[in-house]
Amino acid sequence: MKINRSYVLFIISVFLFAFSLISRFFSSEPSALEKSFLDTSILKNQIIIELSHGSKKLTLEFTDGFWFARQKAGKKTLTVTADTNKAEGLLSEIKNTHNLYKISDINSTNSSDLNPSSSEKSYTLTVIQNSGDKKILSEINFYGISPSTGFIYLSEDSDHSVVYETKNSFSSYLNDDISAWADGSIFAEIKNAETSQNLIKYRHSNVISFSENPVLPESFRVSSKDHNGRVVQVVFYPFEEDYICRKIITPSASDSQKLKELFRECGDVYYEISAWSFMQIKANAN
Repeated sequence: MKINRSYVLFIISVFLFAFSLISRFFSSEPSALEKSFLDTSILKNQIIIELSHGSKKLTLEFTDGFWFARQKAGKKTLTVTADTNKAEGLLSEIKNTHNLYKISDINSTNSSDLNPSSSEKSYTLTVIQNSGDKKILSEINFYGISPSTGFIYLSEDSDHSVVYETKNSFSSYLNDDISAWADGSIFAEIKNAETSQNLIKYRHSNVISFSENPVLPESFRVSSKDHNGRVVQVVFYPFEEDYICRKIITPSASDSQKLKELFRECGDVYYEISAWSFMQIKANAN
């Protein structure tokens, strides 16, 4: 009996389609919950981002074109101009859609090994409304840091809590050291510099916290001015085998009162700077 070729191809196609459906049905691939941690319509000047780890807390706030990082250090509060790219990157990550994979229901009987309450919380990331009653817009709790498998995220509601695992995309932002968030440019507060343009490339390093401002002999100072009239003076002092510096920021007439206050606070912060960088800046200042 002669078998029609088209009929055979049809039977094979049906078989392959059925096999595909069965394979998908019995597949162990977990389904993902797609979630964004913050409404994308919310603007950066409407929020404060808090990053906490144990008793330490760092805040990020956007004001009039600048990001600022703040952190308590003893009785003082350190305020620095923050790295714009890093702060914007964190905000984008919070707004991005993430694939969350459920790995445990806290109320289930077999979830004790995965219960974050029995593990050390690494970081909490909180987004707060920057007005009115300071409403919490988003809170992400991270547990069990694992570079290979991602972070465990705990979702809490009135009924129960669920543990999710998500891609390790927040790792570069989970750092509560204010030095990691400071803009390293010595003239970070100057945009479109009119003077000392050749010095913009030089950078300081870590923030130094003093219980009281040190009394040190001034070695040198250099300044830069932008087209709006804002002036930043960087004052250098010898310190141990290298140098430290601080900034004296004279706001422009167009700067808001809030920005002026933040700039004033930035003037109380000292930064480390290497002897090599200091010599380069001094040599190129004229």
